[in-house]
Order: sequence, then structure tokens, then C-alpha cells
Amino acid sequence: MEQETTAIQKRIQSFVPAKIQEALVEIDTVATDYGAMVRADDGTPSSTIVQAYAMQKLRDLLTPDIMAPIMGLQGTKLGFVTDKDKVKARSGGYAKGPGYPVEVVTDVTIWAWGQGAAMTSNQVNIISGNGYLAKGFFFSALDDRLGPGNWKMVHSVPHSSGAGAIVTSKIEWTVDGKPNVETLEHGIKGDDYSSTDQYLGKADRKCGKWLLERLSNRRYSDGEAENPLTDGAFEVKADVVEDAEPTEATDFMADIKAAAEKTKPKPDPVVEPPKPEPKPKPDPVKPTASVEEVVAALGGAPPELILQFFKVCVKDIKETTEFPGVSTLALPPTAKRLCALSAEQRGYIVRPNVAAMLKAELAAWADRVAKEA
Repeated sequence: MEQETTAIQKRIQSFVPAKIQEALVEIDTVATDYGAMVRADDGTPSSTIVQAYAMQKLRDLLTPDIMAPIMGLQGTKLGFVTDKDKVKARSGGYAKGPGYPVEVVTDVTIWAWGQGAAMTSNQVNIISGNGYLAKGFFFSALDDRLGPGNWKMVHSVPHSSGAGAIVTSKIEWTVDGKPNVETLEHGIKGDDYSSTDQYLGKADRKCGKWLLERLSNRRYSDGEAENPLTDGAFEVKADVVEDAEPTEATDFMADIKAAAEKTKPKPDPVVEPPKPEPKPKPDPVKPTASVEEVVAALGGAPPELILQFFKVCVKDIKETTEFPGVSTLALPPTAKRLCALSAEQRGYIVRPNVAAMLKAELAAWADRVAKEA
């Protein structure tokens, strides 16, 4: 162990400035003790006060020089992402955002260390100035506890449900050679523009959190605050970036004149009302659509199978002699609803996001029908 510690110290000395090396030793000691106190917190006043002393000590140790490399990780998946990494530019598109100041990042860093998380590998996100444990933290912790390859999770295709989707997940893990299995159903927040990857990314985090809580007998925050997306990515905020106007250097007399001008009463500034933000355009909806157009939108399966899929649905979920041997009970619920729509309503089906979801249901239904045949 001593040889391993010496090797680590030599690696640190090779790329860390000498004036920082000494501080890192004390930071490691205090942060380790602080993390142990947080995890063993019994809620007593003395425990709270000792933790407060430790947090203040870490604030004192985390000087701007120490925090500089951590600040450089902000806005990258090698480090941590925030909801201020990008902003909308007036000319269109997005520009690099301001990020969070060192004071906020310092406090989130201390909080993360208390949770056993690192400010690297996208284990932590910062949203509205607060820290949140991301999927990367739970996956890393599970690898440490169970070993890579000793746990996995498989998710179903997300099914729309109100303002979001339902995802069913199967979790498998092995402890001391004994296999374990659990099936969970998640209600995940979303909207018309949420993608399947975003829903499955949130399901990953929920499963990782559930399994780590079960193994560690410890609770973690839910992480549904604001709008974290897949892999810790965030929707950018509608701040507007404007080019800064250059300032000219002033001499001593100009400074005096400027100070005198400040003493003059000024009229109330005219405040212009904020301009409404442009809303993203939804997928185009056709006025009407035929069954053939819907078949084209649901490409990827034989046309006769898609037509059979539709005709069986329209039969009010009854057996039909036209397609013997087909069990209508196997039809997915979304197909039952969509297939009975009018020509105008079928225009909604051919929207890319709706067609994509129906494609997945069609494939699953076709597999079940094939097995029953």
C-alpha cells in the first residue's frame, strides 16, 4: 500500500505545480473525513456543526488556483455539465454560455465529495445553482460495488402517457454468486419533443439509483428537478448573447467628469417589453392521410402485414375470418387507438415522432403474432 501511495505521489509531482501539491494532501484528508461524516450523519447538533466546520475548511482550501482545473471541466462530458453551458444567440443558433462562477462550483464540488461523487466523467450536473447526481455516478458506484459485468438493465420501448412516457425496466445483478432480478415501471416526465433516447437515459438513472439504494441502504435525491436530459445534457436557456461594446481608455480628468455626471439626475429609462421567444416548429401535420400513406410512414415491415395490423384493429377488437389465426388480444394499445382514426386524424399518425413510436409497437406485435402462428 505504501509503494502504491508513493507511485501516486510521483505521478502528481510530474504535472501538478509544486505550490499546489502540499494543499492537495490536506484537501484529500479533509474531504475524506467530511464524506464519512455525511454518510454517517445521525442528525445530532454536534454532527451538523462538525460538518459545517469541515465544509468551511474545504472552502478555505479550495482557492482559485486549486479550483482553476475544475472550472476548466465545466460544460464538458469529461467533467460536468450545467444548464448554463449554452445560450441562444440573437443571430440564431447557440453560443457558449457563461457557466457558473467559481463560488457556486466550489460549493457543488464540496457537496459532491460528501456524496462520494467526482466532478469528472459526468457524475454531477449543476441545475439552477444546485448539484445533482447524474447517471454516471450511479453506474460508477455499481461497478465499484458489484464489478463490471455483474449487473445490467434492459428497458422496454417508451409508451406515451400524459406529459411523459411509461418505461418498464428489468434489472439483473449478482451478489456473492447469487443472481437477482427485479422489474420496475417508471413514469418519466417529457413532452412532444422528447426522444426515445432521452426517456431511456432517464430510465437508466432511475434504475441505477434504485439498485444502489438497495445495495447501500441509503437514499439519494430523485434528480427530476428542472429538466435534466439524457447523459446529463440540458436544454439551453433562452438568454440572448450580445456583442460587448468596446470601451475607450480614459485619463484622470475624464474620470472626474464621469463622476460629476453621475450626480446629475437622470430621466427614468425606457424599458422595452421583452420579445417573445420563438417556439420550435412541431412536426408538420397533413390535413388528411390515407391508409396507404400511413403504411409508407410505417415502412420497415411488409405492406400486407401493416394492412393486416390496421384491419384487425378496426374490427372493434373482434376475431375475423379474413385473417384466421391472428389474436387481436396481442395488439398494442396505441395501435388500437390510432388505427380507428378518421382520414383527417390519420394525418397525425404520419408525423415522424408518432410514426417512429408506432413502428416499434408494430414490430413487437408482429413478433408476438409470429410466435402464436
